Amino acid sequence: MEDLFFLPAFMSDLGPITVYSEIKAGNALEPYLTPLGKFRTDELLIWDTEQMVTQVQTHRFAEKGIDYGDIILIYPAAPSRQNDLVVTKDEFSFHISFKHEISFSEPELIGTVTRIIKFFRPPLRKKHSFKSLSDPFLFSKKEIENFDLSTCVIGNKDDVVLIKVAGDSMINVGIEEGDIVIIDKTLDYYSRDIVAVNKNGGYIIKRFIHETNDTITYEGTLISENDKYEDQKIYIDKRFMPSASYIIGVATALIKMRTLF
Repeated sequence: MEDLFFLPAFMSDLGPITVYSEIKAGNALEPYLTPLGKFRTDELLIWDTEQMVTQVQTHRFAEKGIDYGDIILIYPAAPSRQNDLVVTKDEFSFHISFKHEISFSEPELIGTVTRIIKFFRPPLRKKHSFKSLSDPFLFSKKEIENFDLSTCVIGNKDDVVLIKVAGDSMINVGIEEGDIVIIDKTLDYYSRDIVAVNKNGGYIIKRFIHETNDTITYEGTLISENDKYEDQKIYIDKRFMPSASYIIGVATALIKMRTLF
């Protein structure tokens, strides 16, 4: 099996999508949402007809922040910055390296990584959770034949909220400042899901730990994946409209912006 599996390079246009900014940790009392603006799908995914779409099928690149099951977009051009990720190939396999780590006189240059897409729920089957982190999602033959990058990553734009991450409170699960997290408002959330929470009118992203539940009330803890931040309790009474804090949806994927956005 090849380390990189090339997928059909097709992406439908979903129309303008609003991207919001997350409230930065420590500023959770700011009582407003911060829209960054409306963006086209091809802007979010820096789409170009020459772009290559691949799914990673190895753990070899984990130290570069790219792991088994991730989708990476590759533009067939040389990198311009020292921290650009570069895909090369020799007679044996593909390699992913930072620009400063390679000599262009040796391997064949495939291109520069423009986006890394990671999944929290299996794309196209979002209502199902992963069995385990060691059992990553791979596309079926039918899904490959009908592959559409927009549908795979974002889905129905009316069902999702896109949030640009501010701060490092979720860094231990690979969610870094500047990443865009796709939140699906239609999915049920379960204990240990990564969720978006409307806190006093602004969005934050946390891991939800379920604690108590009955037909009326729901209580749990919002966990930051960074030890320097404290956990937060969340309480919901289903008899009333949401008040100070409530979960708006489940994180299904994130887009790592390897080029400027």
